[in-house]
Amino acid sequence: MPLTARRPSRTAVLTAVARALHREEPPPWVLDDPLALGLAGDDASDVIRRLRAELSPEALLTFTRWVCVRARLPEDIVETAAADGVEQYVILGASHPRLLPWAKRRSLRGSPAPDHGHGGREAHLGVGSEVARPAHAVTLSP
Repeated sequence: MPLTARRPSRTAVLTAVARALHREEPPPWVLDDPLALGLAGDDASDVIRRLRAELSPEALLTFTRWVCVRARLPEDIVETAAADGVEQYVILGASHPRLLPWAKRRSLRGSPAPDHGHGGREAHLGVGSEVARPAHAVTLSP
């Protein structure tokens, strides 16, 4: 089934904007996502303007950090597992466009990107082409 492009959800835009705004703080960042602002798309400037108008600086800071902590936790789990020798992992729901930037950031840092098995979109982004060897089992659950 061919994948068709569609506009990101409001939640995806808000998340991308929060991650981009977090990078405006002085380092070190909870999460460094250089792709976030571009992923927010055409609505980014309007969302940023509304957040700054409707939230106090303290509330905006809290929100952006919360969004980044929420994203960083699973990334740290995978990084730790990889350092322990895990060579393969599966992202459930990985064909969703919001999960692809995570794989792209991993490939930018030199970490293997997962193969999502869809070829088209991942190949366009330059991720997902590595074939992982079988590894010992890791089970993560919420």
